Amino acid sequence: MPPSAAWQEAIADKNAAVHSQRTDPAQSGLRKALSRASFGLIPAQTPRQARMHELGEVIALPLPEHHRVAVLGLKGGVGKTTTTVALGSVLASQRESRIIAVDGNPDRGTLGDRVRRTTDKTVHDLYTDAETISRYTQLRAYTSANSARLQILSSYTTGPILKRYDAASYKVTADLLEQHFDLVVTDCGTGLLDPAMASILDLADQVIIVLEPAVDASNSAMATLQWLHQNGYAHLAAASFAVVSGVQEHTRRALNLDQIIAQFEQYVRGVVQVPYDDHLAEGSVFDLDLLHARTRESYMDLAARVVGRLAEASGGR
Repeated sequence: MPPSAAWQEAIADKNAAVHSQRTDPAQSGLRKALSRASFGLIPAQTPRQARMHELGEVIALPLPEHHRVAVLGLKGGVGKTTTTVALGSVLASQRESRIIAVDGNPDRGTLGDRVRRTTDKTVHDLYTDAETISRYTQLRAYTSANSARLQILSSYTTGPILKRYDAASYKVTADLLEQHFDLVVTDCGTGLLDPAMASILDLADQVIIVLEPAVDASNSAMATLQWLHQNGYAHLAAASFAVVSGVQEHTRRALNLDQIIAQFEQYVRGVVQVPYDDHLAEGSVFDLDLLHARTRESYMDLAARVVGRLAEASGGR
């Protein structure tokens, strides 16, 4: 259902007030003084600063509805969890709304390793206690937050696995999160046939397929697209984005990566390349501020594409 005119005006007024209070560092200080002194010959913004500002404007677009993003990858170790936490962190840092990343792995996931955990509770505990939770303050006891304001709901990380995540438990969890968060990014397991995956995909508004720059990862990602088309999720496949993580120039040349990307662009809405980054290679606690400039720009690009597509889809309802 399209948002009302009154709702749109209220959001516009709020955004205008928020943006008027923000100070763009690229428009102040030495660079601005040089621009004035040179009568505009020296721009107040570098091309990268201008690009980041534009991406930030798109990421901050209002979304009148709750949305769910599923991050997929049939092959382990391709950067799926990293993509989940990086995308979620960018969204949380740029938007005036609550964002949460959820570990959708049916047994043991690694999303909880990417945040300094302030609770031992997991998504399984939240599902078990769902009927007793009615307020955001109660729900916060089950999540940890990083410096970008992203909430993270972990799966089992240590100890015995007492219960696998199934379709029913994900649906209960998703319904609860919808009451308190505007965007949910789910880090999925590697099994498309796992019972929980059906529930995740049935509820998803957007899919992101992650691959590393390798032939087997490319084949797995293409197989994921084919499976989506053949199992009732063609609409998600057609609107999906592909993320190629850990791109290095020598790998690009050796694999003819540009040709692989050109192939994917025929089947997805867009492809984002994320360069190799020392901080991401650590596989430990994620900090948005520690990313290289090009890496951060890549995730800003991905976030802008996701929000732009969700805004477009919401406007058409």
